[in-house]
Amino acid sequence: MTLAPWRRRALVATVLVLSLTLFFRDALLARFTLFYGDSYDGMIEIALLNHWYNVFAHGATWNLTGWFAPNGDTLGYNDSYILPGVIFAFARMAGSDPFMAAFFSHVAMKAIGFLGMYALLFRGFRLPLGLSLAGATLFATANASLLHMYHAQLLAVGLIPWLMLAMIGTVRAMAGDHRAAMWRNGFGFALLFGLGALNAFYQIWFLCFFTLIFVPVGLAIASPETRATLWSTASRHWRALIILTASTAVALLPFLIVYLPKAAESGGHDWATGARDYLLIASTFVNSGPGNLIWGHILPMRSFHGGEGRVGFPLGILFALLVASVWAWRNRAQVPMATATAITLGIILLMMIRWSKTISIWWVVYHFVPGAGAVRVIERFMLFALIPAIVIVFQFLNRPGARPATTWTIIAFLLIEQVQLAAPLTLDRQAQMQMLTDVGAPPASCDTFFVVSARLVTGAVASDAERTLRAWGNRQGDGMALLLRYRHNVDAMMLASYYRRPTINGFSTFNPPGWNFERPYDDNYLSRVRAYARRNPVGRLCGLDRRRSPYWFAFR
Repeated sequence: MTLAPWRRRALVATVLVLSLTLFFRDALLARFTLFYGDSYDGMIEIALLNHWYNVFAHGATWNLTGWFAPNGDTLGYNDSYILPGVIFAFARMAGSDPFMAAFFSHVAMKAIGFLGMYALLFRGFRLPLGLSLAGATLFATANASLLHMYHAQLLAVGLIPWLMLAMIGTVRAMAGDHRAAMWRNGFGFALLFGLGALNAFYQIWFLCFFTLIFVPVGLAIASPETRATLWSTASRHWRALIILTASTAVALLPFLIVYLPKAAESGGHDWATGARDYLLIASTFVNSGPGNLIWGHILPMRSFHGGEGRVGFPLGILFALLVASVWAWRNRAQVPMATATAITLGIILLMMIRWSKTISIWWVVYHFVPGAGAVRVIERFMLFALIPAIVIVFQFLNRPGARPATTWTIIAFLLIEQVQLAAPLTLDRQAQMQMLTDVGAPPASCDTFFVVSARLVTGAVASDAERTLRAWGNRQGDGMALLLRYRHNVDAMMLASYYRRPTINGFSTFNPPGWNFERPYDDNYLSRVRAYARRNPVGRLCGLDRRRSPYWFAFR
C-alpha cells in the first residue's frame, strides 16, 4: 500500500517524536533539572556551544574561544560543535539558559540522525516505508548512543547517513545523466562534508576510511556489466567529478585552517598511550553496558572494559548482522551493495582488534593512512558501524519470501534490546547555574582572569568527581586528583564563555605550549600564573578563589 505524501510525512513525524521521547525520556522525567553529561566534558561541550552563541549574537571571532588566552585559534584545541552550535545559539537568543539550549541542540542532532537514516533506507536503498522507519528508530534510540551522551560530539554520527545518501544520489544521477540531481547531490555532499569535518572529526574520518575500503571491495564483487557501466559513467562526467572533488576540498578549508596548525603543534596522539589502548577487544562487540534492559543482567559486564568500551551491539542485532552477512554473500549477485558493505565492515573490524597487548593490524593504518593519528578512541567506530549494520540487516529483512509476522517480531526484539536504563544524566542544571550566578562576571578592571577555585571543594563536589570517574570506566579512580587537574579549568572555560571575558585557564586533550595550570592549591600555582603572565600579553589580570572574600582579586 502506498501512502499519500502528506500521510507519509505525518507518519514519519509521529515516529520521529516517539523515538526522541524514548531516547530523551530520562531528561523529560527529571523535568529538565538534570541533563546528559557531567561537570567535566559535559561543561566543556556547553562552553563550546556557548562560544557559537557569542559568535552569532555578539560578533565574537569564530575561531577564538575565551580560554587559553592569549593564544590564537583556540577553537582548534577541541571539536568545534558548529552544527549543534547554530541550534544552541538560536535557543539562547530565544531566552534559554545554556543548559536548556544544549538539550535542544542534542534533540535536534538526534532528529537529524533519525531523518538521515530514514532517508538513506527509504530513498537510498529503496526499502519499504515501515522497514525504513524501523531502521531509523533503531539508529536514533541505539543503546550505545545513549551511554555516550557524556560525549555529545558523537551525535555527529547522525550526519553520516545524509553523506552516504548524497554519495548514492550523485552516482545514480551521473549514471542516468540527470545533471541537476548530480550537481545538487554533489555540492550538498561537499558542503556537509566540510561542515561535518569542522564540527567533529572522528565520524567523518571513519566515513572516509570506510569508503576507502568499500570502493575496491565493491568493484571486486561487481559484475563485469556493472564495472563497465561505472567506467562509462565516469568517462562521461569526468569534468563534473573534478569540479565536485575540488568543491569538497574548498569546503574543507575552514577545518584545515583551524586544525592543521594545532595538529602540528601537538604532534598528534602517541600510538602506545593513545590508539593502542582504545582498540577493540573480544568483549567490546557485546559490551552494551550493565544497564541494558535485556542483556545487562545476563552478560558479566563487570569483567568487561568499561567507559569508552561500552559501544557493543546488543546480541540480537549482532546475531542478525552475522546472519544477514551470510545471506548477502550467498546472494551477492542480487544484493552486491549489501555484500560489499558487509565485507568492508568485517575487514575494518578485524583491523581494529587488538590481538595481543602489542599486536594489531591498526598499527599499519595508524602510521600510514592520513588522519589516522588524530583518531585516539578507536572503539567509537562501533557507533559508526551501526549504520552499515542496519543497512545490511534491514535489506535481509526485506528479502523475497520473508514472512511479515516473523519480520516484525524480529524488529520488535531488536528495538526492545536497545533500551538502556543507565543514562549518563548527571549534569545538575541548578547547581551549575548557581555557580555562574554566585561567582558573577569578572570585574570590569580585568582584561583576563584565572581560576584557583570557582566553587568550594565539598564532599558533594568530591563525590561528583568519583561518580564521573566510575562513569568513565575507572573503578578505582582518584576523584580528588581529577578535581585538582580538571575542575577549575573547566569552570574557567564556562565562565569565560558565559561572561565573554578571556581566561588563561582551559583544558583539552592537547594544551598549548607553556600551559601549566593544574593543581591550583599547590604553593607554586600563583608563581606559575605570574610566570605565564610575564611571558604573554594578558593585560590586567585578576584571579578567582571562592575561599577568599571577595572572590575576585587583582593579581599583579
